[in-house]
Amino acid sequence: FVAMPISAWANDDYEGEFTAAAVSNYEFPRTRYIGVGIMVVGGIWAIISVRHAIKKAVAFGIKTFKMAAEDAGEAILPRYEQDLPFKVVLLGLAGSLIPLYILFSVFSGEWAYSIVLIIVVAVLAFVFSAVAAYMAGLVGSSNNPISGVTLVSSLVISAVILLLFGKGSSIGPGVAVVCCASICCAAAISGDNLQDLKCGRIVGATPRKQEIIMIVGVAACSFVIAPILEVLEKAYTIGGSAKGSLAAPQASIIATIPVGILNGGLPWNYIITGLVLGVLIIIVDLILEKNQTKFRLYCLGVAIAFYIPIYYTAPIFIGSMVHVVAGTDADKHSSDGILYAAGLVTGDALFGIITAIPIVITTDANVLVPNSWQLPYEPPIWPSFIALAALLFSLFYIGKFEPFTGRASSEGTVAVGPEL
Repeated sequence: FVAMPISAWANDDYEGEFTAAAVSNYEFPRTRYIGVGIMVVGGIWAIISVRHAIKKAVAFGIKTFKMAAEDAGEAILPRYEQDLPFKVVLLGLAGSLIPLYILFSVFSGEWAYSIVLIIVVAVLAFVFSAVAAYMAGLVGSSNNPISGVTLVSSLVISAVILLLFGKGSSIGPGVAVVCCASICCAAAISGDNLQDLKCGRIVGATPRKQEIIMIVGVAACSFVIAPILEVLEKAYTIGGSAKGSLAAPQASIIATIPVGILNGGLPWNYIITGLVLGVLIIIVDLILEKNQTKFRLYCLGVAIAFYIPIYYTAPIFIGSMVHVVAGTDADKHSSDGILYAAGLVTGDALFGIITAIPIVITTDANVLVPNSWQLPYEPPIWPSFIALAALLFSLFYIGKFEPFTGRASSEGTVAVGPEL
């Protein structure tokens, strides 16, 4: 509502039908790069914010490594602070870098350059995994700044590939996307693992045993995720622009950055505008934090409004309004409302996978659509408003009155676990 009209006025190059929808469709591919600039600043600021925590974590790892070498770790650390030995972590790191090196080499066809890429990816993955894990452990996995750190890694990786492969390389963008995907997966897994370790700490679990099961879980998921994505790709097309495809705005814009850097064409004026706005947002948020106000201004929230289409951000806004009307406690992560909302998200994802299976088997996109609803017939949309009203009411009622546990929404939770 602000950036696109200003962009249209400044560029003055639109020649089509002058309607709000037409102008927004024309300007959005450019103005979304303002969000990229904001996210880059947010990712860098996230790294700066946790620099002391990263330093302490590395120092603690070195300390435990030395204790393990002296066979003194088990005797010194309490049970609920015993992690996998640092030697095992290093072996796991080496074991994961070897297949990644082979993957990069196969994609690029340059086995020597892939050594440089694997070193850069390992360093970035370590730093960004620490950032993601720290934020997830501090607030929750929903606060994992994956988009920001992936955008920053995309810029760094693209710059490295530009030096290695040169400008205009046909294989450079693909290699950059694979490298960024590796860093993104590392950050996502680290955030999820820290969330699990946080929960384990509350209930008094042994971190070492949790970490063993986490390794098993990641290995098992790696055999399941790829076939599911393949089914979704064949059924709907991931990241497509056609009607019925699964839009992936975050992945799409991350993929365009290497192409723009290696082949030219990035709208740097919009990105620089986003960088400036990101700095201003951080300054304003620091002032708000200093004054201990309830309202905060985060780079992630502002950036999402720029580079994600409104039909994705509108449900987020509506859900936040339900939270305000119901008067729920945002810090109460075990409430009925939070669990119910999580179930809705999970159910939606599972239903999308289930409905994709018959589409892939029959190669018919309309296999689940009744014959009477086939084109050119357009079914009425008013039933969807009834479903939306029922959904919003259920969110409000469950969040406000917590009928499943019988707790009032203003009650607190009791922490358990060792020394908590």
